[in-house]
Amino acid sequence: MNARGFARRHRGSFLVEALVAVVVFSIALLGLASSIATGERASGSAQWREEAFDIAAATLAEMAAETPAGLVARYGPPGDGAGYQRLLARATRLPGVRADAHAPVVDIVDDASRRTVAISIYWQRPGDAEVHVATLGTSMPLP
Repeated sequence: MNARGFARRHRGSFLVEALVAVVVFSIALLGLASSIATGERASGSAQWREEAFDIAAATLAEMAAETPAGLVARYGPPGDGAGYQRLLARATRLPGVRADAHAPVVDIVDDASRRTVAISIYWQRPGDAEVHVATLGTSMPLP
């Protein structure tokens, strides 16, 4: 076989090889970008979860320092007490939290020997289908 016949049969093969290399490289980059986006989303969720637990813990600490007698009036339903309004103001730092959507919930239950308080903080990032929640609770003495 002479050199001209070999060159004619393999003309354009470098272009095909380069095209295949570009496709393989592009698929690898798409996989890497997907991994980075997933990590970013998980990192953001952890950040907001930490913020929600901090808000709930700060509110529980305030409740423990206050007079137990008026706790239900300040934090309980319908949510117009001063303590609840402070909680709501803090919670609005989270994505999707407003007074009319994903507002925090404070459950105060008294039984024979103690008062149980649970604070649930809700948030929803833009583009997320699910609403996230962080709940923190404690027991307190009865008034």
